Formats: sequence, C-alpha cells, structure tokens
Amino acid sequence: MITFKACIVKKDMRKDGTWPVLIRMTYKRQSRMIRTTMSVSSEDMTASGNFRNQKIIDECDKLIHTYRKRIAELKLEFNDMEIEDIRRRITIKDPGDNIDFIAFCKTWIEEFCNPKSRNNYGVALRSFEKFIGSPSYSCNQISKELMQRYEIWLNEHGVEGTHYCIAIKKMFNEARYTYNDNADGKVYITRSLEFYFPKRYNKPIEKRALTIDQIRAIAAIPDEERANSQRNMARDAFLISFMMMGTNAVDLIDCVYDEDGNITYERAKMRDRCEDRARIVIKPHPLLRPYLEKYASNERGNSRRVFNFHSRYSTSHCFNCKLAIGMKEIGNCIGIPDLTFYAARHSMATIALNDAAVDKYTVHEMLNHQVPIYRITDMYIKKDFRNINDASFKLIDLVLGPVLRKKCGDADCLLTDGMDSTKHEDRIKFKYYVIPQDIHADRTWNVVIRVMLGREYKEIGTSVRVSQRDLNADYNIISPTVIERCNGLVESCRRKVEDLNDGTMPIRIADVMGRLTT
Repeated sequence: MITFKACIVKKDMRKDGTWPVLIRMTYKRQSRMIRTTMSVSSEDMTASGNFRNQKIIDECDKLIHTYRKRIAELKLEFNDMEIEDIRRRITIKDPGDNIDFIAFCKTWIEEFCNPKSRNNYGVALRSFEKFIGSPSYSCNQISKELMQRYEIWLNEHGVEGTHYCIAIKKMFNEARYTYNDNADGKVYITRSLEFYFPKRYNKPIEKRALTIDQIRAIAAIPDEERANSQRNMARDAFLISFMMMGTNAVDLIDCVYDEDGNITYERAKMRDRCEDRARIVIKPHPLLRPYLEKYASNERGNSRRVFNFHSRYSTSHCFNCKLAIGMKEIGNCIGIPDLTFYAARHSMATIALNDAAVDKYTVHEMLNHQVPIYRITDMYIKKDFRNINDASFKLIDLVLGPVLRKKCGDADCLLTDGMDSTKHEDRIKFKYYVIPQDIHADRTWNVVIRVMLGREYKEIGTSVRVSQRDLNADYNIISPTVIERCNGLVESCRRKVEDLNDGTMPIRIADVMGRLTT
C-alpha cells in the first residue's frame, strides 16, 4: 500500500525563512519526496510541525488525490514496480512535442544522478551547452549527425571527448525512458541514439609507475623548515599510500583502526559495487609507524580514524588539491614533471609484480580490484588478508627499507615508550614497547624488548602483560608499575652483555642473543 503525507524538511529553510512543501510517498518501507510549487512560513505551521494554512492543506489534498488516481491506473497488484519508477510515472506531466533536453538534464543530475558522478555529468552538459550555443535545446533535434559534429568540436578544442559523448547519450536515453514510458503509450521523443557509438581515440595509455630509485629519491627528500609545508605533507602521504598498498587519498581520510590494531577501510570507488563493500585490512609495517604517529587523529574509541587529514582539510577535494601542489614540488625536486599522487598506486602494483615477484592475482587483491572470473569462487572462500600483507611487507622492505631505516636511525621507526635510559655511546641498545596489532583475545598485550646492535635488531618476548589502562592513546606504556618492571628487565639484559658493550671486541647480534637467551 502506498501512503502520502504533505510535509517540510526543517533543514531546508530558505534565506527568506520559508520552506518548500513536499509530498512524502512511502511504499514497501521506502520513501521518496515529491516537490511542489508551494511554500510555507512559520506562521503556516503549528508547533508540532503540521500545516495550519487551510489553502495549503486543500492544495496538498488535491495533489495527493491526483497521485492516487494515477497509481490506480498502474495496477500495482499485477505489476511489481520500484518506488522510483512509481514516482516518475505519477509526477510526469504532458510535456508536448518540445521537450527541453538541457532543462531535463539539469533536473536529472540534481535529483537522480549518483552523487559521485554528478560533477562529471555536469561538466559534460556545460560543454554540450557551449557547443550548441543555447541554454535550451529540443530532444527531437538531437541526432547521430549532431553528436558526430559534437565529437569533432571537442577534438578541435583539445578535449578527448569519448566520456563527454557517453554522458550526453546516457542523459538522452534517460529522457526517452522518462517521457516515452507512459500509461498512454505516447512517444514524445521520436529521435534515438541507438546506433550512435562515440569514437574511442586510441591514444597511448600513460604509464605513471615510478622506478625503485625514484621512490627512494622521494623518501630521501629532506623536510622543509617552513610550517605546514605542502611538500612535506605530500611526500609523507605518497609514502603512506605506497606502504598501504596504493590507498587513494579519499580512503586515507576515512580509514580506521580495527579491534586488532590493523588499518581498515572500504574503498570509496568500489564500496557500492561489491558485496563485501570493497573492505581491506592492512597490517602496519614498522616503517609506516612513524607516519601513523606524525599524522595521528585526535579521535578516541575502538574505531577511531587513523590519520588527522579529515580535521586538517575541510573536504577530500581540498585534500587532493593540496596533494597536487605538493606533488608538483616533489616532481621538481627529483626531475619528474607533472608527478601525481596516483603514481604511488601505479608504482606499488608495477614494482610488486616486476621486482618483488608478487603474482598478478595477489597484486589484484592488494589494489582491491574485482576479478570477475573469480566471482563465483569468492562466494565460497572466506577472505583472508594475510597473503596481501605478506606481499606488502616484502615490497616495502625491498623499496623503502634501505632509505627509511637509515633516515629513522637505530630506533627503526618502532613505537616505543620513550623511557629508554640507555647511554648514547652504548653499542648494544634496548627498548621496550607493545605492538598494537599483537593484541590477545582478552585485549591485553605482551611487552617486547628490542635488542639493537647498529642497524641489526632482534626482539625478545617477555611475560609482562599490559591492558588498555596501562597504555595511552598512542600505545605508550604509562603505568609506573609496568615501567618499573620493564626497566628491571632491561637492566638485567644490560648486565648480561656488559662486557660485550665496552667496544673492545667485534661482536654480532647472534652473540648478543646467545648471552641473553641462556
């Protein structure tokens, strides 16, 4: 059963203090709003939000009566229709023989177009409007010959027009579907673009992948001293994207920590097309952790966002603009003109396949692409992200390990508790910390001691266990009791290797571990 109710949306108040009157149609637990030409002010409304103006009430009743009459003609007891089709059928008016294509497209883009594609269709429509040189154009004047002339015009203006022409054809077909599918069977739009196919220009595809040396050159670019450097931010975001399997900028804004301390997000471009909403889980590599600290979000909770980009930039578009400016500066530094942020994604996939010996299927999974030939198989297999994370660790060690480990120094970019009291001149150093993703089922962690000798290191597990209350938001140990126990363990380790730490004899990390584990 379909129900109707006249209403307003409070947040849609206009500058003059009025609201547009809407008719809310509800069918099968779904609702759609139908616009009217009426408006109301606060004087026409009661305190509970109902209309008190009798003239408005009567006009709404007339509209609802008309809609119910048209619904009866649809015979829904025999025809199963979607609510969107019903709304279109009952609100369409007899347009006559001169349907304005430009006006229809503007309405369609505003009300029916996917929000993600709205800007693209808008650009194509403005281009077409400029081509015809008029703010209005009849649907029955659009033809295959006109579209071919439009293609030539785009080419003359230096625009590769395939996507523009596809968008115009799509909106024209929507107009035919909207007006020609009516209860009377009348054909309002007689023209058709059924046999028009936009010419696809065979331009060579630009390969945006960088080499390993170029990626390392980006990582080695020193910090600018000026505050809020766009180059520093773009360099760091580029490396973050590379170490997160080519994550797009919009997804860097939205990614969150899961309950195991891993990074997860649903890829914005694919989430509406995949049953699993294109979810991916990324285990942070140790070289990524300094960037997690540097750009940590101030949010708290179990599903807090990973990075603070959402608070630093008002929209994802603004974030992308700043990245573009910073990447241009980076390109100038390393001699790559027109370097883009998206090169991180291309480079990750290319180097993984060609240099890190990662198979193509795993690269597909790292990119979070759909593989159609496995669609049925995937229905039977529970998704596991271990393979792609192992491949990502292998890739990061190959490409960025030599640069970032040297850049970060002996600490090797790990989260530590900041309580290391080791003397600077000691050859053998110790740090204790917890690894966020190594959480136990009871939501506790074991403290780990890192043993470092030059650029080599080993880790020793301990029996010291901590819970969330023993850590701060950055997983640093704050409990005095735990810190005292850990300092005692470190001091015990230091005594065992005291004679090795005087620098009088060459030693290896294996010799140190032999002392500590016996």
